[in-house]
Amino acid sequence: MRSYGLARLLSKSIFLIFLISCGIFTILGSGGGGSDSADDVDEGSNAPSFRFLSKPFIGNYKPWQWVDHEYPMWPIVKNGTIVTYWGERSSTIGYDGHVGTDYKMPIGTTLVAATSGEVIHAGFFEQDCSVFDDNWNVHEMSGQVAIQKIVNGVVYNIFYDHMSRVDVDQGDKVVAGQPIGLSGRTGCAGPFPHLHLNVSIVGKRGNWITVDPYGWQGSAEIPDDPWATHPKGAVSHYLWKEEP
Repeated sequence: MRSYGLARLLSKSIFLIFLISCGIFTILGSGGGGSDSADDVDEGSNAPSFRFLSKPFIGNYKPWQWVDHEYPMWPIVKNGTIVTYWGERSSTIGYDGHVGTDYKMPIGTTLVAATSGEVIHAGFFEQDCSVFDDNWNVHEMSGQVAIQKIVNGVVYNIFYDHMSRVDVDQGDKVVAGQPIGLSGRTGCAGPFPHLHLNVSIVGKRGNWITVDPYGWQGSAEIPDDPWATHPKGAVSHYLWKEEP
């Protein structure tokens, strides 16, 4: 594998810290719980963004799990249901508190950069699977890549998880469509190989705040995005120029 210098810097609990960071903490574990919110995002971050994301993989694979627009703060906040971007509340679509979009695909599918930018995180990192299930008390190594892109003054992080191979290093500059590795079932992926893709905006304190690249459509039942008005939340805009 490639360089793992970042692995020495981050703690073994990087996966849990990342999940908590989506709306609460910075990925580097600032410990500032409760201080990070939508108000911490740089001014203008809620303005409409242009579409800049392309398919993050080669092939045709549709979303399998969705961002929970009610509380994308798993495993910190769960309420028994999720709210999809089309405004449906469900206990069977996706899972409660999900902070990204999952695409089920065969192991070894080529993953590509969804946008040009800088690789800020790359390698294999230990995940504590007990955060999924108290009975799943194991630690597994997961292949991960995060690409940072600035769009209209907003800093976006595009995070890939459960990779079987990582072909980029921290600090690399990538262009949209460039191969960055292969999909897999590493870490706490569970029984199904898939790509977990999280899109976040970065707040003033460096905290990652989950947004949904599919935006918000809403419904008659739920016309307004709960995450957009949540104290820890942010507005989601449709970001795909090439939707998977």
